[in-house]
Amino acid sequence: MSTALKHPRTQPQNRRYWQQVQELGLRDNDEARRGILFQTVGKESSKDLTRAEMRTVIDHQEYLLGRRPAPPISVSSGATVEQRALIRSLETDLGWADNPDRLRGFVRKMTHERVEDVDRLRRSEASQVIEGLKSMKDQDRHRIIQGPWPPPPQEAV
Repeated sequence: MSTALKHPRTQPQNRRYWQQVQELGLRDNDEARRGILFQTVGKESSKDLTRAEMRTVIDHQEYLLGRRPAPPISVSSGATVEQRALIRSLETDLGWADNPDRLRGFVRKMTHERVEDVDRLRRSEASQVIEGLKSMKDQDRHRIIQGPWPPPPQEAV
C-alpha cells in the first residue's frame, strides 16, 4: 500500500508555509513548528499534510502574524481538555504530582516513544493513558486493602 497522500500539499503552499515560518522566527525551532502543526491539524510534519490541511495551517499562521481574524475553531485530533485534566487528576491520585518524570515516562511508554508530554497526546493515546493510570490506581487500592503481596510467612503454631 502506498504511503503517498491522495491530495498532497502544493509547491506554492509549501513555499508560503516556509515563508511564514521564517516571518514567525520559527525556522530553527522545530518543536514550536511541530506544535503549531499538531495544534491546528493533529500532525507533526508538514510533509504529511494534504492541501486542505496545509491551507488550515497557512490560515492559522496568517492569524499568528496578525494578518487575518482568528480562524474558526476546528475539532483537532489532540487530547481534549477533559482528558488532560483527568490524566493530571490521576497523576495526583497516584502520588506522582511531585515527580513529573514518572508521568512523562508512563506517557512515553504508552505511546511507544512518540511523545512524553500530556499536551501533545492524540485523543486515542490519551484514552489509553487514562485507562492505564486507572488500572494502576485500582492496583494501588487493591494493595492497600489486601496488604503486600506475597503475604509475609506465618509462624507455625
